[in-house]
Amino acid sequence: MQLSSSFLALLVLPVAVLASSPVDRQIEDGIKASYNFRTLLHDRVTVHSNAGVVTLTGDVRDLDEKRLADDTVANIPGVTQVKNELRLNPTVATHSDSWIAFKLRLRLLTKANVNSGTTSIAVQNGIVTLTGTAENQAQKELTEVYAQETEWVKAVHNLIAVQSPSRRG
Repeated sequence: MQLSSSFLALLVLPVAVLASSPVDRQIEDGIKASYNFRTLLHDRVTVHSNAGVVTLTGDVRDLDEKRLADDTVANIPGVTQVKNELRLNPTVATHSDSWIAFKLRLRLLTKANVNSGTTSIAVQNGIVTLTGTAENQAQKELTEVYAQETEWVKAVHNLIAVQSPSRRG
């Protein structure tokens, strides 16, 4: 009988080791549900949690995106440590229009008092055109300031419309 108990333990042990705890699954789900993960990282970053230690693997476009992934995960409840094993793999040429648009989107995601979800960014020859909506004039102006402060931006055309109070619901 002892042989069959040992045999059963050998069969069950790998399943127990491979199974994630409910807390780890909850951490992983929380990361995947975060705005930064859904909008920037989801198709390039893999997350795995084990006893609250989250390992990030995959490729990111630059060091700022790697830091964003780290900060996003570190702020998820239950995360005790982040092992950031992300590799840098630039997909656009540095200082190109695509690079400027990416940098500005990343910046708007991490700044308070602006709404990156309602702002569209177009860049042509270093000139940024902002469109979309803002809740108030201050939000519109702050979005423009962030665009102007982005490296290699030559000029900013701010066409963001300020929503009237009745349309904000």
